[in-house]
Amino acid sequence: MLAFQNSKNTGFTIHSSFYSQNTAIILMPSERHLFRIVYDYQSKNFDFSAHLFDIAYQFTLNIKRKIDWELKLNNIFNQKKIEEIGISHYSIYSNSFYLRPRQIFISIKTNIQK
Repeated sequence: MLAFQNSKNTGFTIHSSFYSQNTAIILMPSERHLFRIVYDYQSKNFDFSAHLFDIAYQFTLNIKRKIDWELKLNNIFNQKKIEEIGISHYSIYSNSFYLRPRQIFISIKTNIQK
């Protein structure tokens, strides 16, 4: 997605551009194994960019009863903060977003219905 905005307000023009890319790759080499890779990239006005990368592995223990365990690693690059700074003729602004640190999750999923 690529979006451009051009707006006029009280005699001056604001130009901004925003770019976002979301990519997911899912590999299933067999019926019991699943690999998932997720990559998100965002950029605005070439002064702000964020790279977020997650991976997951899922293994099915019992196909009939649907018992799965999953190992997931979020925020692999361990990005702690996303900060956007803008400067115009009349103002300076800053937006900060604090992210969770790198995390490892282990989960077990099951279907309790017969």
